[in-house]
Amino acid sequence: MGPIAFALAVALALFACGDASFDVRYAPAYVPPRTVSVFGVFKDGRMNPDAWDTLGARLSAPLGGGPCEIAVGPRLQQEAPSVVATLDDTTRASGVTDDVLAQFAAMAKADIIVLFTVAGQPPQPSSDGGAGATRADPSSNRFATGSRSRRGMGAPTAASRRAERGVFEVSASLYSVSRKESVGLVGMTYEGRSVDDAFQKFAAKLAAELPGARCLGWDFSVPIDEEKLKNLAE
Repeated sequence: MGPIAFALAVALALFACGDASFDVRYAPAYVPPRTVSVFGVFKDGRMNPDAWDTLGARLSAPLGGGPCEIAVGPRLQQEAPSVVATLDDTTRASGVTDDVLAQFAAMAKADIIVLFTVAGQPPQPSSDGGAGATRADPSSNRFATGSRSRRGMGAPTAASRRAERGVFEVSASLYSVSRKESVGLVGMTYEGRSVDDAFQKFAAKLAAELPGARCLGWDFSVPIDEEKLKNLAE
């Protein structure tokens, strides 16, 4: 399903909670999963395995509480470093599209793959006492710019406008292994000044949207076709 058709098909909910606003989208036949497999973190315009060291506990909390195993992490780096390098090249060029996730779908032990995207940082007080802000690099922010346009979930225009002002954004994209397409997105745009507060609010929202879900890991014995992965780069 192309991005335009998907945008028309999803159930969309936009609402605000103080300094955080949420964008929640689901395909019509979506059912909250009982288990999910976490692909990893897309941060600073690339898949960032090291980001899980600092963000893993916060982002795993809504998914059973224990630390989730990620696909793009230390184990894949150790067992298939060339796959990680190819994935890095591909996602830097085209983002993490549904076609990319499809190459790893057979590894997932759950029916839903979750990809976390983090961009920008909360505005900080400026030296003159006013409210300063650190601008998020549009090229590194798929949730704001909608670069996940190839068979993926489009981005809300309101989030795009806020990203231009420099804000902090976190999203969880939900990819169905059985349907081979994205089926949901839980996104947050945060304009407060506390990273801890931002992640607490996002974790609470994710827990509400994925009630009772817990994370399962990955089967790293499943081979990845590097040539197909490489050819996905635009």
